[in-house]
Order: sequence, then structure tokens, then C-alpha cells
Amino acid sequence: MLSRSVAERSGGSRANAARPRGFERDEPQGTFKEIADGLRYVLGVPWLWITIFLASFILMVAMAPYTALLPAFVEEQFDRGVGSYGLIFTFQAAGMVLGTIVFGQTNPRRHRVVLTYVAWAVNDVCTILFALSHMYEAAAALVFVRGALIAYGIAIWETVLMELVPENKLSRVISLDFFGSLGLTPIGYALAAVLAGVFAPASIIVAGASIAMVLWLAPLTLRPHPQYEIQVLIEEREIFLGPPSLHLQASCSLMRRRSIPPDVLFVATNRTYASS
Repeated sequence: MLSRSVAERSGGSRANAARPRGFERDEPQGTFKEIADGLRYVLGVPWLWITIFLASFILMVAMAPYTALLPAFVEEQFDRGVGSYGLIFTFQAAGMVLGTIVFGQTNPRRHRVVLTYVAWAVNDVCTILFALSHMYEAAAALVFVRGALIAYGIAIWETVLMELVPENKLSRVISLDFFGSLGLTPIGYALAAVLAGVFAPASIIVAGASIAMVLWLAPLTLRPHPQYEIQVLIEEREIFLGPPSLHLQASCSLMRRRSIPPDVLFVATNRTYASS
């Protein structure tokens, strides 16, 4: 009887985990009000606005120069032409396929924002080694690894957004994520054009990737904001989302173990109840 009860509970939990979240429809507020509402939500969630801000600056200093100067780099560094340039992107695309498959097979559930930052930081290390390499074959292998890391990080990030952002905010957050991350990229292309007349392509690519690597790793040295800790704990199922009496006991225990202010825990868990 006990084993049957456990099996029924575990089966029910798996069914609930597999069931899509319900969609909460909001009343139309108008374009600008909805954008402002999405912006307020993003600014209230540290891991969201920090990542979008970092991505915006990093794509400007690292991705834009890399993309703009890669043809000249391939010609100067390896004395090769258009075919070799195209093959570089082919290797990167193949790596991205592999990175997506690896994510699908592993499906990480813990510390996913940290994993994203680390993957993108190691990607920048590969970019630095790529720019310093004088062997085309080694450079192609590094680009393959780079593509896998980019795709792995993107897959984790998009999954986190889909799972943790409330349904009625999701479209606004994704829009801000996309346009916020790419907002400064045109400036990066312009800066690459200016700097290309002064410095070698390899030097510009190394400098941009070095800055990007430091920026991705910098937030990992800071103490996490309590709100982020709560969202991670909810994500990892350390916060019990059961009956209120048991939930209160688990919450008190959690506050003692993690030194989390009661008001922060109350707000976070109530948001989770509202979206579950």
C-alpha cells in the first residue's frame, strides 16, 4: 500500500512537471505602457537586468568587432580567402548544433544562470586563443568549441526565461532581452571600423573578448541578491510549494539556513504561488 501511494504521488508530480503552464491573459494597456511594465519587471529582477545589461555591452565590444573584422583577420592571419572564412562559420554552426544537443541531453537544473555566464566566459577564452592562433586547423577547432559554448549558454538562458518569468510578463521580457542585448551592437560595428585603421584585427578581437570574459565572470564574485537566491531555490525545489502549514515550516527553516529576510521570502514565494 505504501509503495503504491508513493508511486501515485511520484507519478502525479511527474505529470504536473510535464504539464504546460497556464497562460494569464492581461487586459491590453497600450504599447508604451506594456513596454514600461515589462521594463519595471526586468529592473526588479537582478539576474534579468544584469544579464541584459552585460550582454548589450559585451556584444558591442566583442561580437560586433569579431563579426566585422573576421574576413580581414582570416586573410592576414592565415593568408586564406573567402572559402576559409565561410568554413569558419560552418564550424561554428556545427558547434552550436552540438551545444544544443548536449543541453537537451543534460538539461541542467541547478545554478543555471551561473552555468550560462561560465559558458559564455569560456567562449571568450576560445575567441582569444582563436585570434592568437597561427594555425588555421587549430583556429577552426576553437571556433567549433566556441559555437558549442554559445549555443549551450543560450539554450540554458532561454529555458530559464520560459520557466521563471510569469506568463503575463514573458513576451515583454523576451522583447526587452532581445532588443536590449542587441541595442549597442551598431555602435560596436562603428567602433570596429574606426579601430581597424589603427590596430590589427587580431588585437581588436583579443581586446574585446578579454573585456567580455572579465564582465561575464565579474558578477560571479558578488554575493547573490536574496531575490535571486529565492528564485534559484524555487527552481531547485528547495522551497516546498505544498499546503500552507507545511510551507510555513519549510520557509522558517529556509530562512534560518540561508539568512534570508522574511519579507523577501514572502514576496518571492507568493509570486510563485500566483504563477503556479
